[in-house]
Amino acid sequence: MILASGFAPIGAFHESGLDVGIATDGAASNDSLNYLEVLKSTATIHKGFTEDATVISAETVLKMATIEGVRVIGREKDLGSIEVGKKLTALFLTPLDLLMEHLAMIILLI
Repeated sequence: MILASGFAPIGAFHESGLDVGIATDGAASNDSLNYLEVLKSTATIHKGFTEDATVISAETVLKMATIEGVRVIGREKDLGSIEVGKKLTALFLTPLDLLMEHLAMIILLI
């Protein structure tokens, strides 16, 4: 939002069958590097932008952050879901992390 370059029509992308991924790219062009905040704002901003509370569900945002995101980069065969034979990238949060709005424990298993 810092660059004021508008919003992607995510609802329309999904309706047309496109996969959409979510990422952060840096403080110079993004309001937050907190990935949980990015997930939250993805859902809330698009609901307000489209004036449609059903345009993006929590389930859709989770899929965009996982399996759809790896489809976008062509890695769905080895990443993006918990399945035998796939690499696991996991983020573990404690209740304190959620309360303080930052991550105190990140474990990446690759």
